[in-house]
Amino acid sequence: MQERFLVLGKAGSGKTHFVLQKFFHYVGEHKEDNVIFILPTHSQVEHLRDHILRTSAYKGYLDTGLVTFSGLANRILDHVGNTPQRKPLNESEKDLVLSSILKDDNTGYFSEVSDYAGFKSAFLNFIREIKENSLDPSAFKDVLKTVQTGKKHSPLNLKCNELVKLYDRYQQALKNNRFLDKEDLLAQAQSHLNDTAFSDVELLLVDGFHDYTQLELKFLTRLTSLVPNVYITLPHQTSDPVPPAFRVSHKTYSRLIGLGLKELKLDENRRTTSQMLRHIEANVFSKTQEPVVSESDSSSASLQITVAANMQDEVEQIARRIRKLTYDEGYTFSQIAVIFRNIEKYQDLVEDTFTRFSIPVRIYGKKSLKENPLIKAIMNTISIFTNKWQDEAVWKVLKSNTGIDRNLINTLEQEYLKRGKTDDCNKWLELPSDSELEPVSNFLKQLKEIFGKLEGRHTFSHYCDCVTDIKDMFYETSFTLPVKSIDKVNHNREIIDLMKSDAGALREFLSLLNSSAMGELSRDTGGITFEKFIHILESQVNLTSYKKTDRRKEVVNVINVLEARQWEIPVVFVGGLLEKEFPKQIRENLFLKDYYRSRLNAAGKIVLREACEKMDEERYLFYIAITRAKERLYLSYPSANSNGNLTLPSFFLSDIQKLFSKELRKEITIHRNLSNIIPEPEEIITSTDSKSFVYYHLNTPCVSEREQYGKDVALWLYNNTEDESLFREELCALTALIDSYNNLRIKLSDKGIIKKIGEASRRFSPTKLKDYAQCPYKYFGRSTLKLKQILPKSMDLLMQGIIIHKVLEEYFKDTKDITKIFDDVFKQKTRGMIIGFEELKIKNEMINTLLTFEYKEKESDSSRFKPSLFEAKFGDEEFGTLEIGDNKKEAVEISGKIDRIDISGTNGERIGVIIDYKYGQTEFKITDMEEGLDLQLPIYLLALRDVFKIIPVAAEFYALKSSKKTGIYNQELIDNLSLNIKPIKKSLSVDNKEFNKMLKDAENHILEFTKEIRNGRIELAPANIDFCGEGNCDFANVCRIDKWRVS
Repeated sequence: MQERFLVLGKAGSGKTHFVLQKFFHYVGEHKEDNVIFILPTHSQVEHLRDHILRTSAYKGYLDTGLVTFSGLANRILDHVGNTPQRKPLNESEKDLVLSSILKDDNTGYFSEVSDYAGFKSAFLNFIREIKENSLDPSAFKDVLKTVQTGKKHSPLNLKCNELVKLYDRYQQALKNNRFLDKEDLLAQAQSHLNDTAFSDVELLLVDGFHDYTQLELKFLTRLTSLVPNVYITLPHQTSDPVPPAFRVSHKTYSRLIGLGLKELKLDENRRTTSQMLRHIEANVFSKTQEPVVSESDSSSASLQITVAANMQDEVEQIARRIRKLTYDEGYTFSQIAVIFRNIEKYQDLVEDTFTRFSIPVRIYGKKSLKENPLIKAIMNTISIFTNKWQDEAVWKVLKSNTGIDRNLINTLEQEYLKRGKTDDCNKWLELPSDSELEPVSNFLKQLKEIFGKLEGRHTFSHYCDCVTDIKDMFYETSFTLPVKSIDKVNHNREIIDLMKSDAGALREFLSLLNSSAMGELSRDTGGITFEKFIHILESQVNLTSYKKTDRRKEVVNVINVLEARQWEIPVVFVGGLLEKEFPKQIRENLFLKDYYRSRLNAAGKIVLREACEKMDEERYLFYIAITRAKERLYLSYPSANSNGNLTLPSFFLSDIQKLFSKELRKEITIHRNLSNIIPEPEEIITSTDSKSFVYYHLNTPCVSEREQYGKDVALWLYNNTEDESLFREELCALTALIDSYNNLRIKLSDKGIIKKIGEASRRFSPTKLKDYAQCPYKYFGRSTLKLKQILPKSMDLLMQGIIIHKVLEEYFKDTKDITKIFDDVFKQKTRGMIIGFEELKIKNEMINTLLTFEYKEKESDSSRFKPSLFEAKFGDEEFGTLEIGDNKKEAVEISGKIDRIDISGTNGERIGVIIDYKYGQTEFKITDMEEGLDLQLPIYLLALRDVFKIIPVAAEFYALKSSKKTGIYNQELIDNLSLNIKPIKKSLSVDNKEFNKMLKDAENHILEFTKEIRNGRIELAPANIDFCGEGNCDFANVCRIDKWRVS
């Protein structure tokens, strides 16, 4: 009797366990060749294979049945006669195909942006989406007619026609070169699905999917008709309305109904007995308003939320908890998994930290091939030829892992210093003239011989052979270990270890060199130049990633949530729970926006994913992440980024928190900050922990019994640590570093220097005073040492602000088309800058902001005040400086420039409103003004009154992006003159007395700051640590505070 079921259930209901039992039944009868078991990804195939080997009694079974859709398609085509054997292209090879097409297309709709970073990958993803709908270019053209307009040359029509044209040329390129991509592979395999191909297959199992492409669904429909026994699992929850986490799978359920399978529902949560974890699984994303407290038996043991100080602290807390779980609570490393949404962002940090904490770890993530040390060494060697034996290029190679004794390289360097600059092949060959340096000489001669083969024009494969020769130069010594000296043996062992760790990278690199696609696409009857070859190779290396091979079993597994669907494990950590990280930031498609996608979907000829569905996908992935744990779940996020700026926690986390009472939330949540980074005595694990603990407690006064206990422990560690001399040496280095930080807190003592600073500090600006108020050292760097920031290489906020201010200045000089002004200014200011998709997005945001500004200006009630002065400077020839202070000798001169002053006449006097444009999210902050941290608006008000002789009514920050104005307002004057000015919240609105007092307070702050500057006070004392770090301070790379915080 045939068994054909659609197995439905929520996470933990036993769907995977159920189909595994069916699989084991066939394996037990040695009929695994009669089973096809389809899984979503190769990583999941590997994981399930390992799971079967660990947990089943069938240790020697052949896993021929575990496949992905692509793997099954390959297998089908391998057994089909008269079918050309064509390997599907990988992503980097597809990029090469598209590059060859775009190179000849200089006039198309996308010709101006096709070279921008990200365009090709975005377009290839778009093509994939169309091909997953089984639409060829002709069919796609017909589908697009649904949304096209009657105007032949409308932007939409031009774009649609270009999409069809590029898609058609892409398909022609594949056909002409006899290439397949993954979608072609599946479609071709589907055409060969028949009774003969699957006559021996008795059971089809499909697990781990919650969604299928149209192409996969067609393939699956045909496959289920050929196999007698079928089990397909699907995460599903029957309720009305459909829970957000199951919206995508609910649509999949509607599509799978057509397969004619019986429904088998698994309702019970078999994964966990924890009431807290069951409560989370059942209610996450629900709309229930009342928080529910789980049963006390699992109150705080099953769930913990950590708000870490930063990413480093977050990963360290995970490592410390793992150590506690394994050393104190009996868990093994393999019973623990760490899940991230963006594993690439965390993997290096996890690897370094877990190694430091002696935690074996396997990371299911890919690394960029170009960053691999081995590949870097090979590419650097090639650069010797392209750079014509420049000294820097040669030294970069010689100081890498060449297999040459390091002492010989040091000897060569001494000889080089005697002779001076070389920069020539023959001179480099003459440099190691001493017989002792024969290995170096042989290495360089071998390079010259290989480089000789690169001159002229050759075939692609010829150059690949030369690169392979270069690769062999680095590692041939690893296979024939000389035993002339222990040092050489040890050095070659290092290379062998490196080679083992880099096996995955080397495999991918050799795959590139052997790629038929690269050779075919670079065909030239007269051969190609090496410049063209290396351009192609470098582009492919940049696009390729690799995985490290790791077959260890007793490790902590770190996985991407996309790979977590079949995992079930006692302890799970989910990290990086930040907004725009998990969930990922959702953007509309670049080529077809949601408006057109919804219209095309409604026509029924194509299924395209819209942005709202992508967010549902993120919710499902979060649901997957938090339901993998059988016993304990740890959630975490860093409260500050690498620049020290506060982060925004994921709103998914709030969906978890609202499930519990306020009291329980407090109990299960740990808040950490930088002061918590010093470990407690029981948390000391690494040598870094010991040094930090000892230094802190031996240099901090004791004010409690607990601190005295900490000091006692520190003294014991200081006197009883293994390798005591090394420990004390490192501690002295740490002390010296921190002392150097503390030394910056004293005033300059050289009276000559102080005098020079005083002489140079006669005139100030609002920016200089703000620098000093925020951090005296910042002022010292910018205004005294005259250090300058490197010119921005991208569209950072500073550059955006410069462009916006220049546009508005030109706009008010001669009111005209603001778009035209913007285009001219943008072109001028960004000359020489690489403009990619991100920059184009910023450009569009800027023009939209300016258009909104123009509209608001035209609509505003300007009958009373008229924009009159623009970029109004005080402290120049036209207007005098602003002087603060009664004593002429000690008076402070201030100069500046006000973006705009709107003026009105009343009772024979002029009154004015100051407007300062802010393109960022700047709002007026009363506390910053009161503490003297930002005196810009008070200074402008003083200048308006004392320099321009205009009665000040208000000074505003105009946040252009939000069109909000916040600032300082003389409400008494506004009311007396019946002015149409309405301050919004966060502004300072006061009567005339308070208004003048505020200005006087600002003057006092100015006098205080300038006195300290003239007295030489330049201590490193930021008013707010959030102002520190790269991205916030131009002087982060020369400031010692970051080193202190890291230490």
